[in-house]
Amino acid sequence: MRGFFISLLIMNYSFIINPNSGNNKRKNIIYKILHKYPSDKITVTVTEYAGHAAKLAQQELKNGTANIIAVGGDGTVNEVASQLVGSEANFGIIPMGSGNGFARAVNIPLKPQEAFDTVFRNKSKRIDVGKVNDKFFFAVAGLGLDANVAFRFQESKIRGAIPYFIAGFMEFFRYSYPEFIISTNDNGSNMNPLIIIIANGNQFGNGAKIAPHADMQDGLLDICVLQKMSILTALKAVIKMFQGKIDQIPAYAASTSKHIEITSEKKEINYHVDGEPFKTDDKLIFEIVPKSLNVITI
Repeated sequence: MRGFFISLLIMNYSFIINPNSGNNKRKNIIYKILHKYPSDKITVTVTEYAGHAAKLAQQELKNGTANIIAVGGDGTVNEVASQLVGSEANFGIIPMGSGNGFARAVNIPLKPQEAFDTVFRNKSKRIDVGKVNDKFFFAVAGLGLDANVAFRFQESKIRGAIPYFIAGFMEFFRYSYPEFIISTNDNGSNMNPLIIIIANGNQFGNGAKIAPHADMQDGLLDICVLQKMSILTALKAVIKMFQGKIDQIPAYAASTSKHIEITSEKKEINYHVDGEPFKTDDKLIFEIVPKSLNVITI
């Protein structure tokens, strides 16, 4: 506890809370924990609309806040962290989402009190950040079936691993397998895959490791491809993914690159960035931004 009070004397903290993340019980726990700490070095703001977390983070940077903490799910985490790329501010996470892919990838505890303890220890490391066109991503970005599922999941008011799995199951049977052209610094290839994931972190969330060998400090992005498969093989792949052994599935292939370009035969491409769905009629350019974010971790 002595170390905590020393850290408060020399640092300041801003907690940006998404009130729509997490259940009521978890939110109540968060506010009770916050009330334990002295208020003169801690500011708490609550988001009111989509994109508000980004604006709040920008303001905290202007104020010179040393530690900016996202309290929410992967969307809130992405909004806040995207504003801190290239800065000296420390980025922290109090996980409140259903997947918490980035938090899990950097070993942030999921229990609220343990996550707060991690924040106030002031231990951080500099990690790489992924970028696709004008958007940053911290865990994974993807296209194909995965992006279609992200759109369906966005429309649902129910969160969690099981609803996501159900959405994936339904999309699996209607997926049309469009052709994608993937180009790296080394070569290019045409394919009609089930999914293409460009990974900075190792997982989607909930422990589903799509890129088990991804390293957020190696200066590379992992390109993970799952080819067309039967529903039985797909179910096996899901199990292997949660075991961290997706690379044992023959339909899976992975490689690494600093720069990837993807185009499609379809005029419009569905893709997602840390689970948030987007559309584009342009090609997707993925790049790594090395050692560009300070993350508070254990």
